[in-house]
Amino acid sequence: MTRLIKTHHRTHSLLQNVAAISGDFHTHRLFHCFYDAFGKHMDGFIGNYNICIEMARALTDWETANGGSRAYDDLETPWIEIIEHFVESMILRSIETGEIPNARFILNSVLEDGGAA
Repeated sequence: MTRLIKTHHRTHSLLQNVAAISGDFHTHRLFHCFYDAFGKHMDGFIGNYNICIEMARALTDWETANGGSRAYDDLETPWIEIIEHFVESMILRSIETGEIPNARFILNSVLEDGGAA
């Protein structure tokens, strides 16, 4: 028998955050626009993974600094929704400004909004 894992009550590891962010990033509706604009400036497709890793590091550091498994309690927004909004904000801000912003800046903006995009 398989036990259910309550993901909203556990600390997410860097690898879990990388996997979730990368999946959402590469399947985002505007990924192709992002890649067309930045791909040639960031070592091609490999550069996308570097962005995802930086985003995951920022999120993992925030989780650790804010109570680990309780980091999302005050936000009342599930982990996966934070990731979706984080990715959305990173891609949109990049396209709007023509520059890839700092992942920690984008994460702080998403968290200040309580997870809303």
